[in-house]
Amino acid sequence: MDWFNAGDYEIVRQVLQRGVAACLVLGFVSAVKQFPVSWFVYHLPGWFHRGEVVGNHVAQLVVPFFLFASQPVASVAAGIIVLTPLWLVITGTPPD
Repeated sequence: MDWFNAGDYEIVRQVLQRGVAACLVLGFVSAVKQFPVSWFVYHLPGWFHRGEVVGNHVAQLVVPFFLFASQPVASVAAGIIVLTPLWLVITGTPPD
């Protein structure tokens, strides 16, 4: 059974050969839908892409717990959860 399609295999190969930093940029190049903003985001410095990964992990793993907090905090958490996939779509890396 083939567990990886061609794009997934390429990403795994890049991680093993060059490290995680290569995969951060590879996502913009191999995206199925390329938006006009993708070119500009692709050329941003590496520290920005690493910050995007950290922010995405925080938004998906930590922020949902704040939905159970009192109202001002829960509203901010909900806004972050909504804005995270929108940022992915705008930058040209739509979720599969």
